[in-house]
Amino acid sequence: MTEQDVIFSKEKDSAAESASKSEQQKKSGSSGPEKRFKSGSVILSVWPENENGFRNYDLQRVYTTDDGDTWDYTNSFRLQDLKDIQVVTRKAYEKYGLEVSGRGGQ
Repeated sequence: MTEQDVIFSKEKDSAAESASKSEQQKKSGSSGPEKRFKSGSVILSVWPENENGFRNYDLQRVYTTDDGDTWDYTNSFRLQDLKDIQVVTRKAYEKYGLEVSGRGGQ
């Protein structure tokens, strides 16, 4: 997997992801993810710091439903997703983990 396989995006989301985002937005009080990392079918969303100064990280897998026309999201992963999970978590750590290591982590 190359760097080009990892997509950083803040673009509009599909209806299914929007519903998932709405749930997270209610929890964090934000308008959307601060950053998204994508590799294969795995998406890691980084949410803005909450009132306690901590960020939340949401890991999901995108897939099509049985009809093949509808996209949906799950927090369950397959064996072949593990490499993509590694890629997105490494990228998120490089961006956020290293910048807060002096503050005790988030």
